[in-house]
Formats: sequence, structure tokens, C-alpha cells
Amino acid sequence: RRNLLDALDKVCDFPTPQGMLDAEYNQIWNYHLQDLQSRQMDTAQAEQDEDAKEEFKKIAGRRVRLGLLLSAIGEDQKLTVSPQELRQQVIREATMYGDQQNEVMKYYQKNPQALAALRAPIFEQKAIDYVLGQVKINEKEVDVDTLTADPDEEKETKRTSKKK
Repeated sequence: RRNLLDALDKVCDFPTPQGMLDAEYNQIWNYHLQDLQSRQMDTAQAEQDEDAKEEFKKIAGRRVRLGLLLSAIGEDQKLTVSPQELRQQVIREATMYGDQQNEVMKYYQKNPQALAALRAPIFEQKAIDYVLGQVKINEKEVDVDTLTADPDEEKETKRTSKKK
């Protein structure tokens, strides 16, 4: 899954709506601040960390682009999340809360946005599974030297020899 998402991220370069980028960044940043607070760390120092903010902006961009791409793939392929799949996910979520399971179930029944937040990862996983199902793997025997060679070094060698 990670390799596929990395590969898709390398090839999907399209403008993303600023509002979506901002919302995703804010969600990531707020989660980071909450994490720091839960570990009783100084959030004021984090607010000054421009490198961290830039890294979180890159992560937000990646998430938005991949989310839009997977959504488009899912819609194009008419993928759906069945009521049964969604119900199973709600049950999994509720069981994490022990004796508050009933309250959690009621929460999801009354909050369509919360339910949509559970539906999204299921839908994305279906889109990923679809793409992975389209991949054709060709096995090729290689020697140890070829397998362990640095691909960047090989490209540089080819460029240098072409210039001569």
C-alpha cells in the first residue's frame, strides 16, 4: 500500500484546492499540538518551528492529492461502501470504547459527518485494492550486484558516458 501511494504521489501533480490543503494542514497541526500537550511538552516552541510547519504542509498536500486521486478512481470504477461494511466499521470503533459502546453507536447514528469520516478510509482502501489489482508483476532474475546497486549511481554513469 505504501509503495503504491508513494508511486502515485510521484506521478500525480495537479493543482489542489487551497481550502482543502488548509483544512488538512490544520487537522495535522492540531493533532501535533494535542500530541505535544498530552506528553506535557511546550507547544509554544512548536509554534515557532517553521521546518515542522513546512513538513506538515507537504504531508497535507500529499494527503489531499492522493485522496482526490483515489476518490476519482473510486468514482470512475463505481466503487461503493456497503451499509454492512460501514456498520462493521462502526462496531469496530465502538468496541474500542469498552462500556461506552452504546454511546458511540448512537453518536455515529446521529452524526452523518462522523459516519462519512469512517466511510472515507474504507472507500480509499477499495480504490487502492482496485489499482493493486490492475498491477502486473513481472518476475526477473538478477544477480546480487544488480540487486544491491544504487539506481541513482547507475543513472549518473549513463549520463556521463553519453556526454563523452
